[in-house]
Amino acid sequence: MTNIDDLRSLTEDDVTDALKGAYVGFPITSPAELLEAFQRLLDTKLGEDDS
Repeated sequence: MTNIDDLRSLTEDDVTDALKGAYVGFPITSPAELLEAFQRLLDTKLGEDDS
């Protein structure tokens, strides 16, 4: 299982890859966009990405 240290070690490239195909991009300007980006990061890191 992924722990908090794994999430803290995410790189800029990890974030960019996780947001490919998402409806959000930078700059993140709303709480909904922040939640979507965070969920995409979790899904990608946990191996649950369906894109």
